[in-house]
Amino acid sequence: MEPLAELGKIAEMVVDRLPPGVTRLSVRSGDCQIDVDWEPGQSRPESVVTPAAPAEPAPAQTGLSTLKAPMVGTFYARPEPDAAPFVSPGDRVKAGTQVALIEAMKLFAPVAAPADCEIVAIHPADGDMVEYDEVLMDFVTLEG
Repeated sequence: MEPLAELGKIAEMVVDRLPPGVTRLSVRSGDCQIDVDWEPGQSRPESVVTPAAPAEPAPAQTGLSTLKAPMVGTFYARPEPDAAPFVSPGDRVKAGTQVALIEAMKLFAPVAAPADCEIVAIHPADGDMVEYDEVLMDFVTLEG
């Protein structure tokens, strides 16, 4: 998939999960950037696609990958109800870092990052039911 089209898909998934009233979303990858702005109470406008300014050097990245549910159960993005989430989009984590929990029949299974990566999107909301092999997160593998 072309990088700009890939970014558009990611931005659309993120925008669909944002609360009303968000005034800006910026998604960037290499030379591509997508900015979305809207005022509270307005319907979601079309995305505005502009070339990104050169960014600071970052570790090399490979293509977008997905982290899928290892089992059917309830998805938890945080270790307890009042705690901060394990990860958020934009976070960089090491391989093996816990990024979520799935609970089935009072048993909690940790979900770990499969590689050193940057989290791009988290699909289920905290407390959502997920199916086996359902996409939980999109991530970009970091090299070096």
